[in-house]
Amino acid sequence: MLIHIKKGYRIFGKDIIYESLERFELKNTSAGKSRIKITLFPKDLKIESQSQFDISITLFEYLKTGCYKGTSIFNDKGGVTNNIDSNDLDVIFGEISKIQEALTKPTEEIIRFIQLFFNRSDIEQLIPDQDIFWSPDEIEWENRRSSRPSERPYVYKPIVPLNEVFLPELQKCIDSEVEPFLAFDFLYQADKFGEDPRHKWINATIALELAIKEFLTRKDDRLISVFANLPAPPIDILYYSVLKEYESEIEPIIRREDIQIASKIRNKLVHNPSEITIDEQTADTYVKIVKATVFQLFLNLYPDIKIFSFFSDKSVDNFPRELPDTQLKNILKSAKRKRKSITKRIQGENVE
Repeated sequence: MLIHIKKGYRIFGKDIIYESLERFELKNTSAGKSRIKITLFPKDLKIESQSQFDISITLFEYLKTGCYKGTSIFNDKGGVTNNIDSNDLDVIFGEISKIQEALTKPTEEIIRFIQLFFNRSDIEQLIPDQDIFWSPDEIEWENRRSSRPSERPYVYKPIVPLNEVFLPELQKCIDSEVEPFLAFDFLYQADKFGEDPRHKWINATIALELAIKEFLTRKDDRLISVFANLPAPPIDILYYSVLKEYESEIEPIIRREDIQIASKIRNKLVHNPSEITIDEQTADTYVKIVKATVFQLFLNLYPDIKIFSFFSDKSVDNFPRELPDTQLKNILKSAKRKRKSITKRIQGENVE
């Protein structure tokens, strides 16, 4: 069944420059077999993507009625109705997820063009709207929720509340002359919602290495000259060997094997990015573990400041302390296969 579906996004950025143009439409933006129509609303800081999709009867029922087999999926409070089977929800929202991916990728590419070619560093990211809109004729549009209640961005990104408990901690930071790690800048970039998984991985790896070095130099400022004038040891040696000499009581959060493989992946992403494919879930897991590691080191320097304790505890709460071996190995195996394929193609061209 063919229907039209569109999704909206908000353009977000720090000190963003506001525009006066109300609407501009880009036609025939391709995304695989689909043709995506992207409309920019510069004045409202919005962007909209639309295309035609062949959907299942099950999804059409949900879009048309909000129900599955006659039962409303969401209750009055926004939660899932009790008698809806989880597997049925997987079918519906799995199909929606694929549609959203088809709409989002070309939209992100357009924003990337604007950022790079228009020199718009004030534009930082896209925030997707919660709903999708559908129409049989592109005249009348209806909206439906596009995700299950549990699927929310930033679920792993705790926010420190601005209340009477934590705001006084600002004075402690000032009195203690707290200076953030430079690593936090790269961690911030890695932790952005919607960031390219490759950029997440690279920035997280840089953040990890910097945090270890900054921690060590604050413990022993003689190491500043060592790191400045000598080749740096691999990150796993810094974390598991050098760090242990200064703080033997710190329990490692990230496994040594994971650091080694993560560093290899980072190097391939920098030097030969076409060989490596990183999925968003694996990148997010890696960022979580790196974040917990960085805050663990920072908390060791300032153990009496509650805000760091809060953030460190929340960072390590409910996440795997290791990256799945199969995911990491598959990333490297995929890169090896791609390299062999490219080499064979080049050799074939040379023979011709």
